Amino acid sequence: FFSSRRRHTRFKCDWSSDVCSSDLKYDPKYAPKKAKILGNKHLGDGAKYKGRGFIQITGRWNYKQAGEELGLPLEKHPEMVEDPKIAAKVAVWFWKHRVQPNVDNFHDVVDVTKRVNPGLRGLKDRKENFNAYISASTESNSKGEKS
Repeated sequence: FFSSRRRHTRFKCDWSSDVCSSDLKYDPKYAPKKAKILGNKHLGDGAKYKGRGFIQITGRWNYKQAGEELGLPLEKHPEMVEDPKIAAKVAVWFWKHRVQPNVDNFHDVVDVTKRVNPGLRGLKDRKENFNAYISASTESNSKGEKS
C-alpha cells in the first residue's frame, strides 16, 4: 500500500508542488548547468527546491532570495511555499523582482510568460485568459465600472 500510495502521490499535479516533474531535473549531479543557474549546490537540491506555489518558484537561489526579502526561512524550509498565504506572497515577490523590471509591454503575453516560464508551457491558455481579462476590463470600463 505505501509504495503504491507514494507513486500515486508523486505523479499527482497541483498548484502547490510540481510533483509531476522529475526530482532530478535540476539536481547538480544530473543537470549541472541548470542546477548552477538555479543555485542548486548539493545532491538532492533539485527535489528540495522544486517548483512550488502559484508561480512554481524553483531553485535554491530563488527560495533564498524570496525568503530573505519576505523575512521567511524558505531556504531551510522550502515546503512553506505550499501554504497558499505564503505562495501568494512569493508570487508577488517573484512578479516584482523577476517579471515587472524586465518587461516593457505587459500586453505581450509571450514576453511576460518567458519571465515566468521560459519553456512557454501553457502559452495558449495564458493568451486566452489575458484576452478574456482585457475584454471584461474594457466592458466594465465602458459601463463606468472600475476594474
